[in-house]
Amino acid sequence: MFKTLQHIASVIFLGLLASAAAQDASKPNAAKQKISDSRKAVIEHSLGVADELSKEYVFAPIDATDTPFELQEKAIFRHTQTVRGDDIGSVYVWKEKSGRPAIVGVIFGWSQARVRNVQHEFHSLHSKGITMDLPGKKVWSTNLPLPSPGSPSRLDSADHAGLQEHPRRLNIPASL
Repeated sequence: MFKTLQHIASVIFLGLLASAAAQDASKPNAAKQKISDSRKAVIEHSLGVADELSKEYVFAPIDATDTPFELQEKAIFRHTQTVRGDDIGSVYVWKEKSGRPAIVGVIFGWSQARVRNVQHEFHSLHSKGITMDLPGKKVWSTNLPLPSPGSPSRLDSADHAGLQEHPRRLNIPASL
């Protein structure tokens, strides 16, 4: 009889445990929900900062600074990296009047201890030199085009012979 009561008590105890676990799984606790809401707010804020900063950059051909490249309306890629450095950012494209991509850039924020940093990285696909300005301030320019196939370069030209032709093959739909 004692063994039967012990068995019944075990079954009831296991049933209560399973019920409690099911309730916990169906309703996230308030602390987890608060962290999730806080995380979403940080992501949305960081992506908004990247969007605003992208609109401030003005890129143009060095030989036609009065005709700047056009920023594609929306970012072509957005990313979050919560494991290492908490990177959150977006990738943008600036296009020539013809619609050909001229500049690809990423603007992202990352954390180090309690400090939030914003980083910018840009790559030229334009075949000639470019300038980059922020409102009221010339920031950077180069008159160095991409290397032509067969031209001497600091890089091994055999490895980079197709570099100048690559942007012409790159097709990014305007609807992104």
